[in-house]
Amino acid sequence: MFKKTRRELELIEPCDAERLRQHNIFDGQRNVRESHVNMLADEIRRGTFLTGDIGLARLDGRIYLVNGQHTILAVERSGIPIEAVVSWYQCETKDDVSDLFRRYDNNLVRSLRDVSIVEGKALGLEWKERIVQLVVTGAAMKLGMYQNRATKNQKAELLKRFVKHGQFLAEVLEPWSKSAHLRRGAVVHAIFETFEKDDSFAYVFWENVKTGEKLYCDDPEYLLREFLITKGTSRPSDKEVLYRCLLAWNNARKGIKIKILKYHSSAAIPKAI
Repeated sequence: MFKKTRRELELIEPCDAERLRQHNIFDGQRNVRESHVNMLADEIRRGTFLTGDIGLARLDGRIYLVNGQHTILAVERSGIPIEAVVSWYQCETKDDVSDLFRRYDNNLVRSLRDVSIVEGKALGLEWKERIVQLVVTGAAMKLGMYQNRATKNQKAELLKRFVKHGQFLAEVLEPWSKSAHLRRGAVVHAIFETFEKDDSFAYVFWENVKTGEKLYCDDPEYLLREFLITKGTSRPSDKEVLYRCLLAWNNARKGIKIKILKYHSSAAIPKAI
């Protein structure tokens, strides 16, 4: 847990901004948007800038800037001091810093990608950023969190529960150059469903769908691969993608050869066996 230890309205001089910038060292911090810095600097010069909001976290003797990076850069760029509310927090773990970072959501809205990457860094995950995003998206779809309008922070927190799923996904998607057709939320949802049923069989199944090697035209994996790599005039819905993935999986599990992966829009999505 983190605890707020101090909150004060302070005058931030350019020299203060330079000092604060040295603490902008948290893994997963967003890239600076120069256009936003310039906009804030212009507001400061015109005298229309209101009050800044700066957040600082202490952890193991280090200080992390968790909010206000664009504001302090704008102060440096304009050379004019501003007033800002400066809040200090004491954190016990790196995950606390991540949680604090995600709770700040002003000026520039933090996307699901932003908060997911920060959560991944806090958990020590060494995956590609795109893997982190796919794990969060696939897990949220699996748990019905899109229909329930869950917040992006709630979705990002799923990483803690889906670390094993994510490691499996990272293995399936390598080499990256061959897995573009698998990098979609609904496919990841299906990968997670099959992983929970039989991870060994699932690895072989998705390896076949990924590469297409040594497959016959009546193999379920071949038909699913053809569906996923075909680019039509319209993008299939997530429901259709998940339906066809699980239909192919179930037939592969049964050892059944098929001629077509028939999709029924009114039918319920098959349960993975």
